[in-house]
Amino acid sequence: MGGADATEIAVHAARKHTGRRRLVAIKQVGFHGSTDLGLSISGSSSGQVQRYLVDASQTTLVPYNDLAAMQAAITSDTAAVVMEVSPAQGGFPIPAAGYLAGVRAVCRAAGAMLIFDEVQTGLGLMGTVWAYQRFGVVPDMLTFGKLLGGGLYPISAALMSEACWSSYTAGELDPHESTYAGADIGCVVGSTVLDMTTKPAFLARVRSLSARFGKGFAGAPFKVTRLGLCMGIRTSDPLGTSSKLVKHGVFTVPSFDDTVVPFRPPMTLSDRDANAIIAAVRGALG
Repeated sequence: MGGADATEIAVHAARKHTGRRRLVAIKQVGFHGSTDLGLSISGSSSGQVQRYLVDASQTTLVPYNDLAAMQAAITSDTAAVVMEVSPAQGGFPIPAAGYLAGVRAVCRAAGAMLIFDEVQTGLGLMGTVWAYQRFGVVPDMLTFGKLLGGGLYPISAALMSEACWSSYTAGELDPHESTYAGADIGCVVGSTVLDMTTKPAFLARVRSLSARFGKGFAGAPFKVTRLGLCMGIRTSDPLGTSSKLVKHGVFTVPSFDDTVVPFRPPMTLSDRDANAIIAAVRGALG
């Protein structure tokens, strides 16, 4: 199962629980998978939506960090808001003060579910097990993957409140079928990764590495947004910047949706390797 499976599960559960169809997601930089449903709520995938004739008529897209736009978009027909705590394609921007709590409050008032996609931010990358824990805002559902497989096995998952789970599974033996769902090897890998990434010492190490990168990039002639090891190098030329980094031994994939290069080094780096990456980035960009 990939992250798109987790997205499908969460949205299906939200629709079953609320009896509603409409969704609200993040414009331009949001991404939730490459299935039709995933594309229909991915603001960064407008080209694919048009190319593949995806029906996105049930989705309202709003800018990230715009609480007023979110409030206007959520109605009595909204099943769920689906969003990343900090969108990866936006270079992991920092949520404005009160933004996530405001979204939580609007969802609750409207009876809509709040789904946080932590496929690219969960399991320790921000120095906490989940990114939402940094901001004290608890969603109704949470999707995650990528790191769960430890780079060895494709596995993802969706967590949800007891109320959503009860609605989703009522009368269903298997509410979401998938070829690789419940794969024994994947579950062993995922369990091992969870044991590792939830240990306080591991999370403290991630925070230490994050501080090292923050200190290493201090005073640099480029701007970096940083939440734990989730970073974004701000640049007017993301592709050119990535090309410069590759020439110095640092492989990154630029955002084609914002003026930023998402930058997310491994959580298992040694101090020596972290220093080498910092030196390489500064050597490439000044």
